[in-house]
Amino acid sequence: MEDAWWADNTFYYYASLMEEYEYYSEDYGETMFDYRPVADEENVIYYIINEDGSVELDNSTFGGDVTVPEGEYYPAELPSQLLGMYYYSTNNPTIYWNSVADYAQSYSPFEGKANEIPEGVEMETWVLKDAQGTNRFITVGTDAEHIYLSNLNDRLPDACVIGDLNGSEATFKTAQYMGWLPSLSYFMWFLAGTAEHLYDNGLEEYIWYGYMADEVVMNYDPEAKTLSCRDENSAFIINSQRDYIYYFNFYVHPEMFCQTQEQMNAQPAQPYFYGYYDFTEYGDGLGLYWYIPNENVNGYILPWEDMYYEVYVNGGLMVFYEDEYPWDVVDEMTEVPCSYSGYDFYSSSNMVDFWLYSEGIEVVGLRSIYLNPDGDKFYSDMAEKVFISGIEGIENSQEVKDVYFTNMAGIRVANPQHGLYIKTSVLEDGTTINQKIMLHK
Repeated sequence: MEDAWWADNTFYYYASLMEEYEYYSEDYGETMFDYRPVADEENVIYYIINEDGSVELDNSTFGGDVTVPEGEYYPAELPSQLLGMYYYSTNNPTIYWNSVADYAQSYSPFEGKANEIPEGVEMETWVLKDAQGTNRFITVGTDAEHIYLSNLNDRLPDACVIGDLNGSEATFKTAQYMGWLPSLSYFMWFLAGTAEHLYDNGLEEYIWYGYMADEVVMNYDPEAKTLSCRDENSAFIINSQRDYIYYFNFYVHPEMFCQTQEQMNAQPAQPYFYGYYDFTEYGDGLGLYWYIPNENVNGYILPWEDMYYEVYVNGGLMVFYEDEYPWDVVDEMTEVPCSYSGYDFYSSSNMVDFWLYSEGIEVVGLRSIYLNPDGDKFYSDMAEKVFISGIEGIENSQEVKDVYFTNMAGIRVANPQHGLYIKTSVLEDGTTINQKIMLHK
């Protein structure tokens, strides 16, 4: 196989039978072992085709059985010969062993057919929320017997999961093949699952653990357009394997519903400060990280691409000028798109960060904006971070007037139990101080 890397250098890759090669390493000062391609006339590889159509390598033809014992990654001793890959380039004729191919693998025909949404099924936009704070838009459609869910994964948005309808009940069977993911060379599967929230002593925090199940049963209300799990431990697992968990998406106790534009037209949930890097003493600015919930105060989801944020420094609206931010700004900018990433701005999931190069920064505030399709703007409450003489803190003369807690989705919690929360302290002058805390039972 020929692979042109750049104009004056071409790499050639070959699958080949490899044999053990002994040589002396000047770098390590000792005899070492490697693999090199066998002679051309001996470079023959045999496969066995079984009666059921499966195909496996005939290990007996080149060094014996090298099947890896269950639970191990490599055989205890590599054989004298194996099947591998090697390459060399036009700039460097040295042959390199690239990787082991299938000396310890077997192959079976794959006849799976990916789920498809039948023609004529009308899909509409719903929302998926889960116990981990996930907020995403999905598409949902139904016919007489089934309900279809798609956009459960960003890399394969058209892949769907199918549930069986029986009155007010929707049952999602496990091991549904969703399609081939070429960007990662993986198959994509839906696994029905259960989830458990356990404390990890090593990480010193609670972690969600997933387990496979036969099915997930949900309550379905066609009039209200809602899907809710009957078992609070149920989980949707979008996975790369059929037989064990190696997931792309792990939705714990997912809830799905349809929302209207009118419901979306409300104040966004308040952002909160997440962390910072202070390089001001080196003349390189202050980098701040914020979490911006993509939902409003009523719990309805807002499109991330229709959200913006404003930054306030010492009480004044920050204007980002082109001369200070030449890689990101043309002319000037006050409303930064939440989805924008560049040189001094970055966006990932619900996190945004940006760099400030002003001097004398004492308080930094941020509020989010939702811009609806009609051009109306809705503003969140201001979130602030206080810096005193370059040191994080609050002035001693400031008394705390109120304290409240919100979960990671930005929703206030009256009586927080164990888990991760944002503690907000309201000072005398209205300044808010946000702290991420872990509560334990």
